[in-house]
Amino acid sequence: MALDTWPYNGTTTTFEALWMGVPVVTFAGERHAGRVGASILTRVGLGDLVADSPGAYVEAALALAHDRGRRAGLRSALRPMMTGAGLTDGRAFTERLEAAMLALWQERTERIAVDQNQHAAAVERVNPLEIHNIDQIHVVGGSPVAKPSDHDRV
Repeated sequence: MALDTWPYNGTTTTFEALWMGVPVVTFAGERHAGRVGASILTRVGLGDLVADSPGAYVEAALALAHDRGRRAGLRSALRPMMTGAGLTDGRAFTERLEAAMLALWQERTERIAVDQNQHAAAVERVNPLEIHNIDQIHVVGGSPVAKPSDHDRV
């Protein structure tokens, strides 16, 4: 078994240990660098090997150290667990990443189109031929619009 480092968890070493059938016990920190081990182990289905305190870390390590049967089972099961969790499927990961990026791009371009349409509609309300001085224009939502005249307020 391997004990993950803290406050900076292993990443590559955690993957390599698991791939070779060596279970890892980790202590989840507060920041990304201290949570990588927790992320990997949880994804593989070994969330019980993720501790949330130093005492829980020691307890999890001792429990695994004393459970020879579990360590033996994990030695042969970890590689299939990793492949089943999708951690080693680069193509599927890339496809999910591409889909997420495309969704973000589409959301952003739709938002830009809506903003541009709102701007165009506001600009259409301003008739430059009716504007005689700058005091007749104000800005609404970032777009220039004609100030309502007294007869518009009735």
